[in-house]
This record gives sequence, C-alpha cells and structure tokens, in this order.
Amino acid sequence: MEEGLSKSIPFSAINIEKAHLNFADMMPYAVFIALNKRIIYCNESGARLIGVSDPIEMKGRCIEEFIHPRFLNDYESATSIPFEKGKISSSIETKIINLAGITRDVEIGSSPFSYNGDYGVYLIIRDITNSNKIKKSLKESEEKYRTLVEMLPDAICLRSKNRLIYANMAAVKNFGCNKPEEVVGKDITDFITLYPSNKSGIQEYENELRQKGYIPFREDCYIKKINGEILLRETAVKLIPNGEEPVYLVISRDISERKQTEELKKRMEKNTKELFEVVEYDKMRTEFFSNISHEFRTPLNVMLSALQLSSIVIKDSPASECRDKIGNYMKLMKQNCYRLVRLVNNLIDISKIDTGYFNISPEECNIVSTIEDITLSVKEFIENKGITLTFDTDSEEIIMMYDSDIIKRIMLNLLSNALKFTNSPGYITVNVWNKENKIFISVKDTGIGVPKGKEILIFDRFQKVDKSLSRDHEGSGIGLSLVKSLVEMHGGSIRLNSSYCEGSEFIMELPKNNYLDEKIINEKSHVHQSNLERINIEFSDIYF
Repeated sequence: MEEGLSKSIPFSAINIEKAHLNFADMMPYAVFIALNKRIIYCNESGARLIGVSDPIEMKGRCIEEFIHPRFLNDYESATSIPFEKGKISSSIETKIINLAGITRDVEIGSSPFSYNGDYGVYLIIRDITNSNKIKKSLKESEEKYRTLVEMLPDAICLRSKNRLIYANMAAVKNFGCNKPEEVVGKDITDFITLYPSNKSGIQEYENELRQKGYIPFREDCYIKKINGEILLRETAVKLIPNGEEPVYLVISRDISERKQTEELKKRMEKNTKELFEVVEYDKMRTEFFSNISHEFRTPLNVMLSALQLSSIVIKDSPASECRDKIGNYMKLMKQNCYRLVRLVNNLIDISKIDTGYFNISPEECNIVSTIEDITLSVKEFIENKGITLTFDTDSEEIIMMYDSDIIKRIMLNLLSNALKFTNSPGYITVNVWNKENKIFISVKDTGIGVPKGKEILIFDRFQKVDKSLSRDHEGSGIGLSLVKSLVEMHGGSIRLNSSYCEGSEFIMELPKNNYLDEKIINEKSHVHQSNLERINIEFSDIYF
C-alpha cells in the first residue's frame, strides 16, 4: 500500500497498484481520482489542464472548483446519479475554467466507486476545445454548402442504387413536387424516362460509368414530371465510392430552351443556305437563258445574213461569180445549222438525263481503237489551226463494255473544248493507259487553263468559270456537265487538273469490268452518225 498519505484520505484503501498510477501518468488525457469530492490523485496531463506545475498541488482540492458554474449541475448528475442507478460509467461534455481563467471544452468520463460508505469517482478528462472548433467550423461550412446547394438553380441529387437519398429544391421542382419528402426514397425510374438517352437502362449506364474510373459523365437525359411533362436535361454524374453501395451525385440543368434555340439556329442557317442557293440558282438560270438566247440568235443571224447575201448575189452578180459566193454562204449556213443541232441535242439530252429517260447501249468493243479513231479523225481539222495533236497508249487492245457512240461524243466534246482554248502554236495530247481494273483516258492541252480552286465548278450545270473569257469563246456552258453525266453512266468519273495559263488535263476513269445500271441500258437505238457528221456538230462553234 502507498505510504505517507493522510489518514483522512486512505488512498491505500482504493487498492490501486503503483503500476496503474505509472500508466495513468503516461496517458495524454487528464486523469483524476476523487474521494468524497476531494482529489487524491492527478496525473501530469491533469495538472497542465488545470494550470499547475506539480500534480501534488491538486491533492485535496475539489474538482467542482474548476467546473464552469453553468454546467455544474450537469457534472454532478453525471457523476452521482449513475452510481445511484448502478451504472459503472458515464460521460459528459462540459466546460472547465483553469487557474488562469481560461475556459476549455472538455469531455469527462467518470466511473464511480465506494469505500466504507464514502463516495469516490475515477475521472478521465479530454480537452476537446480544438476538435469542437473544427466541428463548429465544419458544421458552419456544411450549413453554407447546404444553403448554397439549396439556392442553386441546377438540380442536385444523390442516389444509392435506384433510390434517391437527397434532392435539393431545384430537383424537387423539376420532378413536379413541392417537398423533398415527396422525392427522397423514391425510385429514380419514376422520374427518368430515358436515362441516358442512348442506353436501355440504368444498370448498363452504371456499368459504363464504373468503367470510366469515376470520371464525371455528361450527357442529355429526359426528366418526366409528376404531371407527365417531359424536360430535356443536361446531366453530369459523379460516382462516389461508398463501400459496397456506391452513391451517385447527379447534377442536371434544363436545356430545353437552349436546344430550341440551337434547333432554331440550325433551321435559320439551313433556310439562309437554301435561300442563298435559290438566289444563286436563279442568277445562274438567268445568265444561262441570256447566254442560250445568244447561242440561238447568233447562228440564226448568220444564216439569215447568208440568205440575204445569197439573194443579192443571185440578183446582181454574173452566173460565174454566183457559184463560189453561194457555195461559201451555204457552207456557213450548214455550219451554223450544225451548231443549232448541237445546242438542241445537248438541251434535250440534259433534260432526258434529269428525268431518267436517257439510255445508253453498251457493246463489247476495243475502247483503245474507238479513242484512236475519233482522235485521228479530227487531226487534220485541229492541225489546220496550228495545233499539234498526238495520240499514245500503253495497250493496243482493251475489250470492255461501253457505248461507242457516247464515248466518241465525249471525246469530241473534250477535244473541241481543248481546241477552243488553245492558241497556236500549241499541243493537244490524248493518252490511254491501263491500270489494275480501270482504264484512264487523258485529254491534255497547253491552253489558257483554269484558275486554282475552280476545277470543280467547270462541271456544274450552266456554269462558266470565267464569264469575261467566255465572251471570246462560243458555248452554252452545258457541254462538260453533259460529259460528266455520260461518264458516270458508264460507272466512271472525270476530273480536271489545271493551272491558269499552264494548260488543262481532263482525266476520264472507267472500270474495265463495269456492271452498268440496267435502268440506263437500252438496246442499240442511236441513230448512226458518221465521224464527219459528229465532228461537224461538235466543232460547229469553232470558226476559222
């Protein structure tokens, strides 16, 4: 037993070993033992809490001296009533005032005992001043965030599995309810009709979200209100790990008006584009009819003038002079008749293609021979204008299905176009080569060329790339458009490589084993034309 203790405070009677007291001295909490409300033991932590330098100074003092007066009754109830009711321990949060007059928040744990009718108590006191400050700060922060969340116009929800466990007022109102109690605990599928819009259900959606590694996931979804109204929402979802039952934070906002605005903007852009296209088409059509009127009027005027001159010659000139002059006038009228035939043919064929009534009559022939024959047939005509024409091929024979009359017409159009825009001295080269399962046909010239960026426009219907230039060269502006359509009917394509003042090259690409559309195939029905007649028609707007 401990020696030297006062007889009135029989500490030895408490039956606490010295080892226990040494352990109490090591504790970071204040430890007190009181008998009949008088302290008989205090560790160093207790001394520091009260504000004394030596624990011995606390012996004999009453612990109630340091309890804040406002909490004294609570302390007495916590340390005496449990004993009376047979409890072995209790705890209370209270305040103490140390010797320096500083108030501290403490948590007191007590365990009562008795000795020979005297009342004793073991006390462990923990200073919780700092933790209370932290709790208070956290609570204030929580209240601020809660207030902020409640004030936000965006709907914020928490859900576990399919059950809503929290919803702010914005979310409550979005669901068409008035109080959170009407939402919390409900199944989310009561409100989400399509969640998300491109998934079959929430389970698939959650699996995808887990695979994303807790990365916030954003998309549109549809909210169904209690009254059946559907709202389009932009939704961000965050997966919050929470043991076996993860919690999803869902933030959404109404984007119905924004979507309507976007749709309206798209419609306006579409309408503006269509209006622009209509205006451009109307402008192009006006220019075309102005040009086509000129194209019709010019040969008619030439023929009318030739007829008038013929009448004068017949009337006023001797018979020996009439023959030569009348012959020239007849030749001029014939050429302009061909020109009118070419123009009318092109217009009719364009109309047939647009309405789907234009048919081709393919046969199995040697396309190299066809290209070579039609090229050589215009060699004299072209070289009379001071232009050198050459033909080259890497294959003497390529048998394939094609309409020979149409291919000849295409070639004559390309050759006349090259001749029209090539000045003397110049060169026109026709080349045919075989590559893989395709045939390539090139018509290349050293003419004026086409400005960069306008190569595609040259194939547009009624389009002339340079209108100032076109005044010096006859043409309706539909020839190359017709060529493109005829090539495509053979399952091929045509493109232009050109640079301004550096010449042009038209490259036709045709499939060797082409399976032509039956809708555009017809038995051979074209009226047969000789190469000479074709040349006269296609070259009719080129004058010497």
